[in-house]
Amino acid sequence: MDPVDRTRRTYDAVAETYHERTGDIDALLPAMDRLVDALPDHPRVLDAGCGPGRDADWLTERGARVVGVDFAGGQLRLATLEAPDALLVQGDLRSLPLRDDSVDGVWAVASLIHVPDESLDDALTELHRVCRPGGTLFTSMKPGAEGAMEHTYGYDTDTGRLFVFHEPEPFADRLRDAGFTVESVEPEPAWFRVWARA
Repeated sequence: MDPVDRTRRTYDAVAETYHERTGDIDALLPAMDRLVDALPDHPRVLDAGCGPGRDADWLTERGARVVGVDFAGGQLRLATLEAPDALLVQGDLRSLPLRDDSVDGVWAVASLIHVPDESLDDALTELHRVCRPGGTLFTSMKPGAEGAMEHTYGYDTDTGRLFVFHEPEPFADRLRDAGFTVESVEPEPAWFRVWARA
């Protein structure tokens, strides 16, 4: 089975448990405020890999008009309750169901980590395509050997989840190749965060 499809099936199967385990958003609030402050009033923001809608709801509360995209229908069903004011669409980050230049900013937290290395450039190009010129992108990635992959089974499913690791600077270079201007790369112990402009 395709590793992305296996990951999608896992997120469908564990939607409720995942929602319960990922409710704490405090560590992301400063980044959320920074993103909204960098954009026009009432910006349209793509929550790329929105899951059960936690971040989409908070971005909406900060005045954003949110488009949430996720590949797992089980996650989106929860998102309709968690983020009722967001526009929610099922789709793949490698081929986004959005028009060119249709969002002011992109919030891609812990979502690109599930994109196989050979497809990452397609996903980054898609994010750039849908983001208006000058729009801001924020993403968080798992540090590790560039392109290294691991399949984990932390939710006790037989499908598991694909995780792909990247080194901060090579990942930043790939954002540049997709058309973004990288503003900062912020390493942390378990993640690294990247700010960029379309």
